[in-house]
Amino acid sequence: MKKALILLSLLAIVFTVDAQYKPKKKRKDFFGTEKLNNRQIGNWGMHLGAGPSFSLASDNKSQVEENLSDGTGNFYTYEIDQKGKTSGNVSLGINYYSKKAGWFSFGRIIDYYELGAGFNYYRGIEQTTMSDAANRDIPDITGEGDYFAGLVSGRFSIHKILPITNTKMFLDNGLGVHAEYNILKADAAYSNFISTYAKYSPDFTTQINYSLGLGFQLKRGSYLVPSVFVPVFSVQELGKQAVYWFDSKYYPINVQIRWLYRFSRAKGKTNCTTPDKSPIPAPEGSK
Repeated sequence: MKKALILLSLLAIVFTVDAQYKPKKKRKDFFGTEKLNNRQIGNWGMHLGAGPSFSLASDNKSQVEENLSDGTGNFYTYEIDQKGKTSGNVSLGINYYSKKAGWFSFGRIIDYYELGAGFNYYRGIEQTTMSDAANRDIPDITGEGDYFAGLVSGRFSIHKILPITNTKMFLDNGLGVHAEYNILKADAAYSNFISTYAKYSPDFTTQINYSLGLGFQLKRGSYLVPSVFVPVFSVQELGKQAVYWFDSKYYPINVQIRWLYRFSRAKGKTNCTTPDKSPIPAPEGSK
């Protein structure tokens, strides 16, 4: 009887332990809940971007003549109406992230460099109306032309990252040299067009532009940055950059959803990866 009680006690202990034990089927059951996406990131990366392009048309009131002749002795007042249309842009390229820590309290002056290529497409429309200047019974003369330009572009820029406190978001400030070559051009004539002010942009243009983006960290080394690009200085015009077509001029603005990705760094046998302490940290081992 004593042996039976001992045996029953042992069996009860075994079943109790077995009921409390859960088989380890997942990686986290063996290694805990520590984040596994903790790869080492290097200095090189890439970016992809795409989004809409806008052409902001400028009002050319200074280009209106009160007494414009059609060549037959009739004089007209001349009115111009122009507006931009929405189009699109794409870009891709490589990024290089600074290794060294900054010399100042706010960190590095330049956090990363970017070299990229892309395609920008701009559109607009111009309408002209010539009305009889002497108020005679002469019908108005109207004309209309569609403007479009497809430009292959290259860009080199420097960027400064400003982290947003207590978040994994940041502001991305960029200043770049942007060169474009126009390979798709609008027709250079439309009916009933009379003007002494017609001006066209050269095929090749170079300008300095500024970009501002709000970045979000998707995961370590991967970021989504909606950005806007605005030209601020034209090398050819030594002033504000504009695209000219007939009597109209347009200021291009590009908006992009940009994806930045930093390539992995080879991990040594004794290397360990440090946690992410900022949205776009310096590579491990940097000083």
